Amino acid sequence: MKKIIRHAYALVALIIFVASGVSAQTYYEIQYEQLGYTMNGLMIYSGDATPTWVRFIQRDSEQEFIDVWTYNDMQVKYKNDGKDKTYSVFSNNDKYAIRLVCIWGKNGDCDAYIIPSADEEKSRDKWIHCSYFSEVKLKDMDEEFCQKYFRKTIDGDMYNKIIKAHNLVCASEEQVMDNLGNGFEIYRYFYEAKHTELTPAQVRKQLTTIEREFNKDVAVTHSKLAKRIDKRIDAQEATYAAQDNNSNKNNPNKQESIDGSTIHLMIVANSEVADIGATCKIDLANMQNEIQGIGQALGLPVHQYLVTGSDYSIDGVVAKLDELNPSPNDIVVFLYSGHGFRFSDQRDAYPNMAMTTTSYQSIEDNFIAVSDIYQVICSKGARLNIVLSDCCNADIGERRPVNTNSLGSRGNNNYSLDRLKKLFSAKGDIISTAASPNEVSWCDNAGGMFTLSFIQSLRGEISATNTAEVSWENVINNTIVSASKRSKSICKTAQNGLKYVKMVK
Repeated sequence: MKKIIRHAYALVALIIFVASGVSAQTYYEIQYEQLGYTMNGLMIYSGDATPTWVRFIQRDSEQEFIDVWTYNDMQVKYKNDGKDKTYSVFSNNDKYAIRLVCIWGKNGDCDAYIIPSADEEKSRDKWIHCSYFSEVKLKDMDEEFCQKYFRKTIDGDMYNKIIKAHNLVCASEEQVMDNLGNGFEIYRYFYEAKHTELTPAQVRKQLTTIEREFNKDVAVTHSKLAKRIDKRIDAQEATYAAQDNNSNKNNPNKQESIDGSTIHLMIVANSEVADIGATCKIDLANMQNEIQGIGQALGLPVHQYLVTGSDYSIDGVVAKLDELNPSPNDIVVFLYSGHGFRFSDQRDAYPNMAMTTTSYQSIEDNFIAVSDIYQVICSKGARLNIVLSDCCNADIGERRPVNTNSLGSRGNNNYSLDRLKKLFSAKGDIISTAASPNEVSWCDNAGGMFTLSFIQSLRGEISATNTAEVSWENVINNTIVSASKRSKSICKTAQNGLKYVKMVK
């Protein structure tokens, strides 16, 4: 993984609504003053790989629309002010169209400016500072909100899409409440660790009995929650019974139900290496937060296997792989964040994980092939296996550290729970890495571009505004395209990831 040394500030995880139906996660409202008028705007963004949609509204004293400016083809470009500070500019090819400049601060705050046209771009004194620039959640974008920016008679299609997505997000939020647990999960971890002599089936059976008793106490003060938990336990028991009876023998390709699944998250992050250790920590935190949030939304336990800090070593990876024993209906997600390399005569297209933390260690004696990780994980028989590596894929010694701020990870509150369920109910094996042979992968103070693009692409796939068929192929393809375009835009050298997706229908 290669780190950038610059200060780049970019918009963080927004959402776009365009004619093609491409979608992502967040909306932003904008306000500024020009020629005595208050201009209100809505910006919808899905990352650097997709055009950004922006609309500005001018109203009279009666709040009637005077004029509307809509741009559905804004592209982001990175400009340098000559003082080692980079800012993002959203614009199109029309020299008379406005430009939107965003400079993100360390605390997530944004200084936003409007440039009236291309002629004023080089004159900082003509930039108009936005008095308001703030995220708005899709669940708050009800009919009253939409009427601020859309007219039913003219913008009916877009208006209806947003309202439909708004209703879906609100319904998903209610469903997620049904998946919140009763505090039993911490007991589950201790029980499994204590009774290693039992088989997984025996552990599940005994824990089910214990949890039912545990839930009786919950029912005294939280009867509705207890009823939901009992219902979930019943569904889990039905799933386990079907597995024990080999119900899928006659149809080995049958897609499993997500009920009763466990998500196993394994992260190997080189947090101690001097040049990119800090960003590897961020990748670890971003992926932990994402998968834990998904587990909570789906009502599934998440078991974590972390190899980082002083445990970062070949032995540490082997030990955690030995601990990983998923059931046939489980999900395994693996992420490597650190330095990667390839030997000059290597035939395997995927990189090797450099299991060293200092230059005094021999890299030739301390590496693990990403392909080997994939083979080991797939051999454990989980329903869905996802193996990701965010690292360079170039010759040994490719370490040229640099530094910047760019895309970060934000909370996802605009998803469809049904789409999320469909995505994680899939069956298959996936491996993908950040760079092709002899390429570097880029990272910055917000994490690896590949990891960030994966999270953003996953969120786009489960967005309430996305009407396409749910597909892991889409997630991985969009991850690779987004990381490539972003790296080329900021770093001038594109990383072109690799992938192999084998899904069973």
